[in-house]
Amino acid sequence: MNFRFTSARQHSIILLVSVLAFVVNAVALSGGFTEIYSHLFYIPIILASCWYHRRGVLFSAVLGVGYLVLVYMLAPDPAGTLPAAAARVVVFLVVSGVIAALASSLMREELRYRTIFEHTGSATAILDKKGRIREANCEMKNILDYPGTGIVGRNLADFVADGETDRISNALSGRVQGRGIVPDRFETRLVRRDGGYVDVLLTIAGAGEDEGVVLSFLDITEKKEVERSLQEARIFMETIIANVPAVVYSLDRSLRPTYISPKSRDLFGYDPGEFMDDPDLWEGIVHEDDRSVLRHIADRINEGRPYAVEVRVVRKDGTVRWVHNSGSPTHDEAGAVLRVDGSFTDITARKEAEEEHSFLASIVESSDATIIGKTLDGTILSWNRGAERNTGYRADEVIGKNISMLVPEGRKGETEMILNTIRQGRRLELFETRRIRKDGSIMDVSLTISPIADSAGTIIGASSIGRDITARKKAEAKLRSYASDLKLRNEELEQFAYVASHDLQEPLRMVASYVQLLKRRYEGRLDEDADEFIHYAVDGASRMQMLINDLLAFSRVSTRGKPFEETDTEALLEQTLRDLKIQIEESDAVVTHDPLPVVMADESQLSQVFQNLISNAIKFHGSDAPRVHVSAQQSGDAWIFSVKDNGIGIEPQYFDRIFVIFQRLHSKAEYPGTGIGLAICKRIIERHGGRIRVASEPGEGSTFFFTIPIREVGDHV
Repeated sequence: MNFRFTSARQHSIILLVSVLAFVVNAVALSGGFTEIYSHLFYIPIILASCWYHRRGVLFSAVLGVGYLVLVYMLAPDPAGTLPAAAARVVVFLVVSGVIAALASSLMREELRYRTIFEHTGSATAILDKKGRIREANCEMKNILDYPGTGIVGRNLADFVADGETDRISNALSGRVQGRGIVPDRFETRLVRRDGGYVDVLLTIAGAGEDEGVVLSFLDITEKKEVERSLQEARIFMETIIANVPAVVYSLDRSLRPTYISPKSRDLFGYDPGEFMDDPDLWEGIVHEDDRSVLRHIADRINEGRPYAVEVRVVRKDGTVRWVHNSGSPTHDEAGAVLRVDGSFTDITARKEAEEEHSFLASIVESSDATIIGKTLDGTILSWNRGAERNTGYRADEVIGKNISMLVPEGRKGETEMILNTIRQGRRLELFETRRIRKDGSIMDVSLTISPIADSAGTIIGASSIGRDITARKKAEAKLRSYASDLKLRNEELEQFAYVASHDLQEPLRMVASYVQLLKRRYEGRLDEDADEFIHYAVDGASRMQMLINDLLAFSRVSTRGKPFEETDTEALLEQTLRDLKIQIEESDAVVTHDPLPVVMADESQLSQVFQNLISNAIKFHGSDAPRVHVSAQQSGDAWIFSVKDNGIGIEPQYFDRIFVIFQRLHSKAEYPGTGIGLAICKRIIERHGGRIRVASEPGEGSTFFFTIPIREVGDHV
């Protein structure tokens, strides 16, 4: 029962009822009504006591006194009526006091529970069996933004977010039907008056039999926002860790892994789970030669200091990688290790680059060449030992100074020219110039200068490699002098050979003519010795005439050669074979050939090469009829011709001798000739810029190879 009569209207009703009961009861005692109506006097006492327990008894006493006054004034027999009325008033006052005391106790209990209801710290409401809100405390009104009584009488479903209605309805239904004694508690969302949502931790409990449901909730919007922020931060961090090239890890106080990022698959070849399943694997992947470093890491961790080391690790496939391992421990207030966080970074490429750089630096330092690094204005930045040896300057004497200190006065303009070339990103190769040594002497150098660019491609300096070519220049000068002298002597020798062979023709013909005349006139008329002497003289004159003719032909290769022109070597070979027709027929020789190219050559001289080689192949044949085959194939920038035969062959020790003038391997009785043919072939091929050689085995035939360079029309050697 609710004993709250606090409104002005309720007060007025109590006063009116009290006055009416007072009058009716007085009239009844005066004899105007029946006895039952006198009990109506209890009504104002009860109402007054319930209205306000502190004033109810006083109000009843005032009514009692007034009642006695009225009885005295209205009763026909006041003396007989007053004792009964007084006794009634006393009873009424006792009843009023008891009722007031009970009302006071109920009011206190109600006030206490009302205070708890309003100040429980959570939003609380009492719902009827249909889910309508009967009462709601201020916290609920504030959270849902419904001031006053605007929330009372509405159905809870009006405040439930979409998708949550069924779950809350089932919970309410279960509580109304008395299912379960443990309250339902779950997180859900309610709708505020402005349409916004509020996250709540909702508790639904029964309010007793036929009393509906008690509902309370805590606003956890801020908590959910924090959780969402933490979740986003976690996803963000996991995304970063997953995309960072390093392997991120955490260790517990025993230095066993508690987390390792997925990048471990790329760096180590092991999945993160494999490290969790086998804690010893964490240390096992470290190369056995580097495991002593683990002790250093443990000491740093125990001292509470960060660590950073470079070690080798062995991947699952057995390959070795270099890693940079760094981390930092977290300690509690007592200094004990709580956890260690760190990362592995693959530095294999850097270590390889460092090794390569060290190797290159070692090469630079050990090189005999002068290797200098300088800026674009010529300031010297680096100076190797070769530079010290070649110039006489130590590194500390030149670094920071301008390269012009090494340039002779007459060549100062070269420095700016070189630097301008470098600024344009161009390389200067084998540039020959002169430089000054510390002792003032001049040396000839060959420079190769390359631009140096930074990572953005900007030219920031130059690297210069210089070689002392002073000795070479002197040697070249001597060679030029020797070549000039040799050329002059060769020209004189060729001229001498030509003149000698030409001028000897006439006296030799005269000697030969007279010797032959002696033979015709006196052969058989003198003794045998005279005939023999005359025969030797004729034969010697004939052979001398052949030698002089051959020498004249040899000298004319260079002096009487024609300009090179397009020559169809296949047509040229056919013409040569026609010229050798008699020799070919007499020896039953067969000469074949493959398709032959067009080359730039002296046609008459190249014909002479074919003629000499084919004639030799026929002449130096074995027991079988001669077989000769001519072919050609392109190799690089030259045509390689070959003349292959089935002749007697040549022993390897004579390969070079056969190309020397007048060198013979057989007597003239075995094979006629002067031994000039191959020497002429060699001289002709060399004039064309080629080479001639032979491949042969005795009794297996020979193959002569010669090259003719591929030239454009108009080229000439």
